Amino acid sequence: MAENNSTQVIPEQLQLAFDAVMAFQLPSTDQAFREHINSSAETESQSTVPLLLDENELTNGMWSGCIDQISKYRDEFLKLQGIFAAGLQPSRKKIDAWKSIDDEIANKQNEYDDIEASTIADKEANRQYADAKKNVTNLEEEYKVMYRAEGQREAKDFPLYLYIILLMLVGAAEWMVNYETFLNFTEVPLMAAGATILVALAVAYAAHFHGTNFKGHQYFFGDHIETAKKNNHIRGLIIVSIILILAFIGVGGARYELVAQQASQLGGGEGGLLGGDVVTINIGQVVSISMVINVFVWFIGAAIAYTVHDENPPFTDKFREFKKAKRIFDPLRQELDKKIAQLHAERNKKIGELKNTAKAHEQEAKPLADLELMVNEKNKKICSESKRLVNQMIRTYRSSLAQQAKVSNPDIRFNRNGELIDLETYRQLNIDFNFQNKLEDLV
Repeated sequence: MAENNSTQVIPEQLQLAFDAVMAFQLPSTDQAFREHINSSAETESQSTVPLLLDENELTNGMWSGCIDQISKYRDEFLKLQGIFAAGLQPSRKKIDAWKSIDDEIANKQNEYDDIEASTIADKEANRQYADAKKNVTNLEEEYKVMYRAEGQREAKDFPLYLYIILLMLVGAAEWMVNYETFLNFTEVPLMAAGATILVALAVAYAAHFHGTNFKGHQYFFGDHIETAKKNNHIRGLIIVSIILILAFIGVGGARYELVAQQASQLGGGEGGLLGGDVVTINIGQVVSISMVINVFVWFIGAAIAYTVHDENPPFTDKFREFKKAKRIFDPLRQELDKKIAQLHAERNKKIGELKNTAKAHEQEAKPLADLELMVNEKNKKICSESKRLVNQMIRTYRSSLAQQAKVSNPDIRFNRNGELIDLETYRQLNIDFNFQNKLEDLV
């Protein structure tokens, strides 16, 4: 019996009909029918004319002695089931509506899945979007290959604009260190500015070149590098180093001349005649300090370049290519994501409404639907048991028929579609009778 919760309202008559259906049982064996089976089989075993077999390989006696016996039980079950179905009929629309909610939800989900797929297909048909997606996908895959090859470390991606600012600060430091020297040496502001700018550029570029080459020495000078490329890097390093040395020589020379001139002016005989102290300047010390400051500025620039660059420059280049491709693709993708998000919101709203409807009807319809489900399962069980029992009875009938005919009428024949066959042949036929699912058809 189905259990009823306090919130489940099942009419009393319907509950009684359900209980009757669930209580129905078929006999477990053919024992109850043995007497009738043996009596019918004995009658047919005495036949002097061939026994007619139908399309199921059954004799008339098998129908009356086996099939009809089980049919009576089936009819009784169908009657009980019909009473239950009639009691359920007033609530049929509610039950069907509640049971169909899942299908409606699935259909609504499929509907929006199709719309989403169509939206994506339309977007990907756009040449600009397709090219941008292909480019970012390819670059991402290429970067991931390098990422794995680099031991799954991230590429260094110091902001280029900030790096340029730092190099400009290095150049500015060179300006502040050397401009006064060139101005006093040349006494021409524009010439002094030009010379200072050239020295600042040389120091800043040399710092960049030396720092990056030292950081990426394996990439530029490793054993795996082709000799021609390695030699080009070496030549470039030599040239930049020579330019830096020449810039330092120029600065040092200008500082030396300026300090020597100042020392000459201060060290003249005029101060001694007046009786004052003679001021002396250590030219070597002044020039050395100036050169140390210039070298220190270069060293700071090289340290900055070493710090912000990656030991494998193509790794950073590939990452930057990927980021650039993403900056192009992301706005296009965001347009599509926005449309998809709107579709998802609409879908969730529709499905939510369906679920609310299902919930509203669940309290009344679900208990009845559960009863119907159990009756249907009972129906399947009766069908299965009916088939098993009727075929067991047919085998019993055929065995009884054969035993009795073998004694009293061994020449008995069977008419099988116009062909006469003997008893032994008939016993070898495979008989598998069923009721053609008549019980299921009535559900």
